[in-house]
Amino acid sequence: MEDGIGTDHIKFWVDENIIYCKVSCGFDINYSKLEIEKLFIEAISILSDGSYKPILFNFEELNNLHSKKLFRFINNSTEIKNIVLSKAFIVSNYYLKHLFSFYVMFSNSILPITIFNGKEMAVEFCNKNNLFFNAVRHDN
Repeated sequence: MEDGIGTDHIKFWVDENIIYCKVSCGFDINYSKLEIEKLFIEAISILSDGSYKPILFNFEELNNLHSKKLFRFINNSTEIKNIVLSKAFIVSNYYLKHLFSFYVMFSNSILPITIFNGKEMAVEFCNKNNLFFNAVRHDN
């Protein structure tokens, strides 16, 4: 794991070509959308180092309300969509997993997005997307 970037309650770091973002329970959802987007874009841009990488968001410590607001914000941000390879979310319960999965199913995103209840499968999803992207990119 490399050194992280972020604030007291949002940490970004890269490990094995995956950008991780952990949001802790002290996160204040009342930040302005512009401030949050700026923080996310700056951290992702620095950590991606000029290449597309998958990002894994860990919302396990957030309550349902904060998880929903942040999830909706991240998925509606065109700027964030343009700088990542794929998005995986780890949530704390099956209610959020199903809710977010329905949201993704009915959104028109071409970006691979999947919701998980555990880290192992989320990391596997990110690794598969990274391997596929790099295989296709090197075939051309």
